[in-house]
Amino acid sequence: MNHDSDAFQASPRRLPVVVLGIAYRSNSDALSLARQIMGNNEARGKPYLVLVDNSEGSDLASALAKTEREQCDLIVHVPGSNLGYFGGAASGLDVFLSNYKLPDWVIVCNVDLCLEGRDFFSRLIYYGGSHSHAVIAPGIISNLSGSDQNPFMRSRPSNLRMNSYKALFKWYPLLCIYSAMHLAKQRLLKLKASSGVCPANPNTKPVPIYAAHGACIAFRKSYFEAGGTLQHGAFLFGEEIFVAETVRRLGLSIAYDPRLRVFHEDHKTTGHRPTRLVASYMKQAAAYCSDMFF
Repeated sequence: MNHDSDAFQASPRRLPVVVLGIAYRSNSDALSLARQIMGNNEARGKPYLVLVDNSEGSDLASALAKTEREQCDLIVHVPGSNLGYFGGAASGLDVFLSNYKLPDWVIVCNVDLCLEGRDFFSRLIYYGGSHSHAVIAPGIISNLSGSDQNPFMRSRPSNLRMNSYKALFKWYPLLCIYSAMHLAKQRLLKLKASSGVCPANPNTKPVPIYAAHGACIAFRKSYFEAGGTLQHGAFLFGEEIFVAETVRRLGLSIAYDPRLRVFHEDHKTTGHRPTRLVASYMKQAAAYCSDMFF
């Protein structure tokens, strides 16, 4: 692991990108993500990777072979307790910024992702040079449905819609029914997508949207310089609304760019049917987002 205190942008081996991969009892996925990044054919270098291990008692650092630690600019950050998704990301970013300057791009993602293309991060930088959107939502192809999970929301939801989520998530049986219906819909979409995933169109332009799916979000430096943060008020879930409302408050914008794509092992950590603990997090997030922003 590299802990030198040089300015992040000064090293020719690194792209001006930091990836914050959030792991919870998912060492194999975290290792896979690290290996993907190490194997990326980036002309200008590789991104810096911060793996945040939210698991209690696991040892992700020791799971990385010595050669893997040496080949990748990598920090394994173990907070000591589960900080949640954005809580873990915020903690990982703080650790990175204690040694380096704020990079041009900060990517927050799950570790159960497969990047499309060996130059994913170089293309993010290249495409980002043609626009000023502060947050980029890449295409996120779900293994459940075979379809793109972005845009998460094209336009801002109504107060009625957000309050209905708040009411729905209060009741565990209703939430289970809702989750089962959602899962059935995803599997039906997968059956319909028999022709497979279409290749990305390199001539597509970024499209402004309201909210980006939380599995993988790219933040430009301008998001943080304008006062944006990863300090979400809920432990888990609702990150999409939090980012969307933060961007809206700061007068910035979010764009969906399907030229950048990842493949997502959907619900691998939280499961398809919510446990009562997960349901309590969903209930908290729905109430927080509804009360805070709508």
